[in-house]
Amino acid sequence: MFKTIENRVPISKVVANQIEEAIFAKKYLPGSKLPSELELCQMFGVSRTAIREALQSLAAQNLISIAKGKGIFVSELTSDTFVEPMKKFIRHNLDPDYIREMVHARQVLEPSLAASAAVRRTDEDIKTLGEDLEALRTYEGEFDELARIDMKFHNDIAIASHNQILQAILEPMIYTFSPAIEVKSYVYETVGNAKESAYEKHKEILRFIVEQNADEAYKAMTEHLVLASEHTEIMLAIKYKQEEA
Repeated sequence: MFKTIENRVPISKVVANQIEEAIFAKKYLPGSKLPSELELCQMFGVSRTAIREALQSLAAQNLISIAKGKGIFVSELTSDTFVEPMKKFIRHNLDPDYIREMVHARQVLEPSLAASAAVRRTDEDIKTLGEDLEALRTYEGEFDELARIDMKFHNDIAIASHNQILQAILEPMIYTFSPAIEVKSYVYETVGNAKESAYEKHKEILRFIVEQNADEAYKAMTEHLVLASEHTEIMLAIKYKQEEA
């Protein structure tokens, strides 16, 4: 099943990579039990320490779970398996350049998601997006919660697209990712008309999704994110000027 390791630097990483490849190749299905630590030591020809380090690395990626006294099991692979490492990457690198790249990535992805949502949305999706829009219109509280309400609308459009791959790519940049919420919160705090312009654009996007007009939904989302980019630049100029002062 596994290959004996000849190049032993770093041993644990080589072990982890081989086990990961076996999982992705479906040699071990979700819920199935992996060989024991002792069996893995014999299969790989390495020490128990190397095996434990490899297993800890895989567990940290949510690829396996280790149940004391029961064994090592392959986890169910969900979007979170791949989203969480991306969240950590963005969090670690978050600075003005990465914020701009995050906005650009959204400009690439979200118009297509809006167009797809216009074609694939269900009545339940429309109901949820309508509630999101009303929440944005009526909320008068803290900026961070306002940012969450705003980003939820975008996340729910991704859900309404019914494309799990695109949704998994977008999710780390919006809604569930706290630095993204922090960035949006700063925008609302520093740009006076940000809420009003966001509401009007969200309203327009939703109208085209309801009408199942994919071309216009794509166009409206593109225009919205161009404006969002402009607001982000205003926010960055104010925020970093304050930090330098």
